[in-house]
Amino acid sequence: MNVFISYNRKEAWYANQLKDSILDYNLRKYNVWYDKNTIGGHPWWDQICDEIENSNVFIAVTSRAYWKSPACKVEFKYAQDLGKPIIPLVVENNIHDLSVSNIRTIQYIYDPFSMKGGVKLLNAIEATRDKQRPHNSNISRPKVPDTQGIDWMKNIVMSLIPILGLVLFILSNKRSAKDKVFISLHVIVSLIALSYLFSRSTEIM
Repeated sequence: MNVFISYNRKEAWYANQLKDSILDYNLRKYNVWYDKNTIGGHPWWDQICDEIENSNVFIAVTSRAYWKSPACKVEFKYAQDLGKPIIPLVVENNIHDLSVSNIRTIQYIYDPFSMKGGVKLLNAIEATRDKQRPHNSNISRPKVPDTQGIDWMKNIVMSLIPILGLVLFILSNKRSAKDKVFISLHVIVSLIALSYLFSRSTEIM
């Protein structure tokens, strides 16, 4: 049985642990796949669509970041359109109001890494064996999600790095106390901006 794990980059740890847990619990009888890259573009998206189409069950690691991610939402919608059995895992509290309305009837699974939660997850996966549908080739693949925001943010980050290096070099030379305070504030603001841009880039994917 092929298992597809859909997740936001902020939940990468959960996705990796989930894969290991499923394989360990079931003595590696499942083929588990999740996207480890953030390349973007058509080859990247074609591979994701291939894996969704070939999967027997679609597991969504749901969180606020998940439902804000264009890529995650498109993956989820495509799995729905294909009629794939969907198992949402909750890794963040009070997110149901942010999820799409037509999955509220699907059973959520909490704490999949505990013994009880792991058994419940495996039972849910096994229960999908009777819900398999043949692949419907009439359903068109979704377009590549917009990842231009990531490229734009990366360009800004790359342009800020040499500026920070120059500022630190200037700061290392003899300067007045007033200049050092001003430059230090500039560095702090730049680091805050970098942190924000990186956090935004993970939300997009």
